[in-house]
Amino acid sequence: MTTPRSSQGLKVAVLRAPHVRASKTVRAPRGVAPGQVLRALGLGPAPTLVLLGGTSGLSPALDERLCRLVSQGIARAAAACGAVLLDGMGSQGLMALLGQGVEDRGAGTTLVGVVPAERVVHPDGDGRLRLDPHHSHFVLADDVSALLPGLAEHLGARVPPVVVVVQGDEATRHELLQVVRRGWQVVLLQGSGGLADQLAGLLRERADAIEDPLLAELVAEGDFTCFPPEGRAPELGRLLEHCLGQGELLRVAWSRFALYDANAKRQQATFDALQRWILLLGFMSTVLALFKSSLVGMGGAVRGDAMNTLLHTVVVTLTAAVTALVAAVSRFKVGNRWVQLRASAEMVKGELYRYRCRLLQGADVAATREARLASWLRSSSQQLLETDASLSALRPYPDDAPLPPPRGVAAGDDGFSALTPSRYLKLRLEDQLAFYRSSARRCSAESTRLQCVTLIFGAASTVLAALQLEQPVAIASALVLAIGGYLGQRQLDALVMKHNRAATELDCLSDWWRGLSAEERKDPRSFTALVSGTELVLQGELTGWVQQMRDVLNRLQAQQAPPPRTEPQHRPTPEAQVRGASA
Repeated sequence: MTTPRSSQGLKVAVLRAPHVRASKTVRAPRGVAPGQVLRALGLGPAPTLVLLGGTSGLSPALDERLCRLVSQGIARAAAACGAVLLDGMGSQGLMALLGQGVEDRGAGTTLVGVVPAERVVHPDGDGRLRLDPHHSHFVLADDVSALLPGLAEHLGARVPPVVVVVQGDEATRHELLQVVRRGWQVVLLQGSGGLADQLAGLLRERADAIEDPLLAELVAEGDFTCFPPEGRAPELGRLLEHCLGQGELLRVAWSRFALYDANAKRQQATFDALQRWILLLGFMSTVLALFKSSLVGMGGAVRGDAMNTLLHTVVVTLTAAVTALVAAVSRFKVGNRWVQLRASAEMVKGELYRYRCRLLQGADVAATREARLASWLRSSSQQLLETDASLSALRPYPDDAPLPPPRGVAAGDDGFSALTPSRYLKLRLEDQLAFYRSSARRCSAESTRLQCVTLIFGAASTVLAALQLEQPVAIASALVLAIGGYLGQRQLDALVMKHNRAATELDCLSDWWRGLSAEERKDPRSFTALVSGTELVLQGELTGWVQQMRDVLNRLQAQQAPPPRTEPQHRPTPEAQVRGASA
């Protein structure tokens, strides 16, 4: 039964038959917008697997192998990743294989067939291509080659699509050219014949002089992975899951990063708050003690006076509070935990980016990459247990919270899809470069402001001392000391130097990459050098920051002496106060 209706100018029909899925069908005329077609079908952005090619002239043995690859590899990967399968093969045999594979998975995978309208068997007529009953959606297009990449691009708006080529003919070449120009990953099923085997042979031989300009562009610019003829269906499924970035281990790794990141932020906030309160309460204690001393010196109060007693009580309370806060910082090692958790989080992120770059190519090494990441995560967890971070339980990252965590990656990065050189350059190198430049400017401006304030109060101390106003001099000196303590804690000047150096090194790496020729960029060794160099710069900056913060924490612990006494033994002369402020 066919129920026609209209959706935004396109005719939509729901095809129903016993024991098959109800398929929404849209007639797409030439020049129609891909987004309009998808809205008519009720589809939105999702991980996307695109199948191109055909199955004409396959041997029975190859047809049997292809059946396993489609059912146990492609359809299984789509079900595991929740991906949309976009079938642009236009082959009766492979369309049926894919539909049956999805049906065998029993997962209700969205399967969209994009087929030439003139070849389709309509309910009221005859034709050469019969619609498969297991597809969930069909697009009857006047121009498949022009519409298919646009549909994939809209579906893969969040995660770049992954394309699988089976056999392939002249029409497939033109569709694949649009795919390559968009920078998508392509998996070639070797042994299926046609364009897939032709490209695999050219990639293997690294032919420098290819007469066909279309093939030359495909070989030079394409991001290809060749799945070998002897490869098994589970290996293909695992490869596609890796390409879509939806492997279970990748999600575990991002969960580990989110755990460390959230707890590091929490510990940093606690540490910063404790240090601010120590500085503030210490300053207030000093000011009140001086005020109390001035009252006694002027004869305006006696020891039994209510005001004197109140001030004495407040000063003692503030002194006790400072002592308690200093003891808490020393006992619970909040600063150490923050530094160690932050370092562990950034190291996990660096390994995640290496993993997503697929520096080890091919289906036969996918398990090796996964084993390396699993081993590294295990090692990092064990190392963290040997630090002060193990002294308290980490607050778990919520199961329903997003992965990667907010602001954990660059804008436009889903955190899971594989990274081509251009995407790594934009999402990792340039993102970190912008961070270091912004941080250097921000820290430099803050340092300049605080140093100007210090100079102003130092000059004011000199003027006040000349006027023999002893108490204001002491207050100004206390402010100078408090600001100096804050600057010592933040190490702003050192951060500016480190971030400027890291930004310069990343700039040099970016310039080096952009100076390479197209052939040199295509060489996997160049990409490996780019990733290794970038991660080495980031790791070096992180290591230096960790050591710097450890030195700062040790210095703070040594410098945070017991609070001042409530009853000063003697009042310093104005000249001595000026010398103290200058120091």
